[in-house]
Amino acid sequence: MSAVTDPAFWIPAVGAVAFTIDDWDEKVSDWAIDHHPLFGSEDGADRASDIFEAALGVAALTTFIVAPEDERRRGPLRDTYLYRGLVELGAFGASTGVAELLKETVDRRKPDSLFVEASFPSGHVTESSSFRTLLSRNVARLDPSPAARITAEAGSQVTLGLVAWARIEAGEHFPSDVLAGAAIGNFVTAFIHDFLLGQPEDIDLGVEVQQGTVMAGVTLRF
Repeated sequence: MSAVTDPAFWIPAVGAVAFTIDDWDEKVSDWAIDHHPLFGSEDGADRASDIFEAALGVAALTTFIVAPEDERRRGPLRDTYLYRGLVELGAFGASTGVAELLKETVDRRKPDSLFVEASFPSGHVTESSSFRTLLSRNVARLDPSPAARITAEAGSQVTLGLVAWARIEAGEHFPSDVLAGAAIGNFVTAFIHDFLLGQPEDIDLGVEVQQGTVMAGVTLRF
C-alpha cells in the first residue's frame, strides 16, 4: 500500500534507526542544546515548535474545507464532508494514540530531564506529520498544477522539519524521537485515510435480501 512505500514514512524510519548508531542521537542533541543555532534558546525553540505545528494544522483544516467531495462515490461510504471529516479526525487520533502508547511503553528519558521518561517518539512531530499527510491528501483533491502541488508539498515538508528540529533544540527529544514521530504520523494517517477514502473502485459494498435474510459484503482491492 502507498502508506508503506511513501518516502515520508520510510526515509524518517530509516533515519531513526541510523541515529542510534555510534551515539549520534546524544551527540546531535547535545550540540543543538549547547548552540541553539536556529531558534536561539530552548524557550524560543519550544515556542517555535508550537507555532509551526499550529500552521500545519490550520493548513490541513483549510484544505479539508476547500477540497471538493468525490461525486463518483455512492452508497453507505459515499464521499461527503462529514464522512471525510470523521476519517481524517480518526486518522489523526489514531496516530497520536500510537505515539502516546509508545511513550508509555518505551519510557525513554528526555535529553534535558533526569526524571521525565516520555521522549520516544515526539508527540509534536507525530501530530505535525499527521497534519502534513492530511494536507497532502486534501491538496491532491484540488487537482492543482504540478508547480502548485510541488510548492505545497515542499512547504509542508520544510515546516515539519522545523517542528522536528525545534523539538531537538528545545531539549525535548533526540533526533531518533522526532524521526520516529514523523514516520508514525505519516504511516498511520496515510493507512487509515487511504483505506477508507481510496478511489471508489477500490471498495465495493453490497447488500442483498434473500428469503428474509439481509446479507452484506465488502470487497477491498489493494
